[in-house]
Amino acid sequence: MCRFTLRSSWGTRGPEVDTVLYLYEQQEDGGWGHYLRKNNNTQGTKWSSIETDLEPGVYRVIVAAASSSVRGDFAVNFACADNYCDRYAPPVGEIEEPGVGTPDQPRNGTVSFEVPLQTQDGTLLSAFNSYLRDAGLEEFPDYVTVSSSSRTPAAEFEHFASHADSEEVLAVTDSEISRYGDPALYLENGFCYRGVSSALALFTADFSDNIFSDQYVVGGWRAGSLSAYGDWHEPTESSGDLDEWNEFDANAGEVMIIFSTDDNGTPEFASIPRCN
Repeated sequence: MCRFTLRSSWGTRGPEVDTVLYLYEQQEDGGWGHYLRKNNNTQGTKWSSIETDLEPGVYRVIVAAASSSVRGDFAVNFACADNYCDRYAPPVGEIEEPGVGTPDQPRNGTVSFEVPLQTQDGTLLSAFNSYLRDAGLEEFPDYVTVSSSSRTPAAEFEHFASHADSEEVLAVTDSEISRYGDPALYLENGFCYRGVSSALALFTADFSDNIFSDQYVVGGWRAGSLSAYGDWHEPTESSGDLDEWNEFDANAGEVMIIFSTDDNGTPEFASIPRCN
């Protein structure tokens, strides 16, 4: 066992970059499971730091932005108390860039999304309202609005999530509320957005490990004529994502979000409609 210290955007050079740090351990099945440790701010700064005792094994570090507006360079530093840490370096060689052009930046302005309140099998919790009313319990709306204009954008969702998880409500619904998934999980029950379309994708990323999975990472988006694909404007054939990209109707008012929620970063696609 060694005492392991991990830091992101740490030091005195350059501006502070508000990072969130996650530490995972590889499981027996090859996956990574839930994170072992998470840290947002440390020692009164916007930087992140994790210090913990670790057994020999294979570990993964993920650095995320604390919000969709965070931009800037960061570095990750690690050290072991016994001065022994195996170092993994990716193979040296030319890697073809899977994209072209310069990514667009999201436009300024308010954006919001409406997230359905549903059970894990996709049933709206409002379907139980008559039974909840008979039991004298608070009823559920079909959805709640999460807006960038709110100081606590997810407060209403958290209220109903806590309500859904209470013993009295579970006795009626016999099912937990759906969360820790991804936007596509809610589309069948009316997940939609309002406001600035180009800001939607990165705004949803603010709710990783809250409404959405802790491994929910946005890798790209398309909104009208604007788009970003990682560090590029759009993919090439080498990315493997060009077919889905070209099939998307960018003039229909929907927003394409390219995201991943698994250990391998497998790209998934969701087309989010504008709310009626």
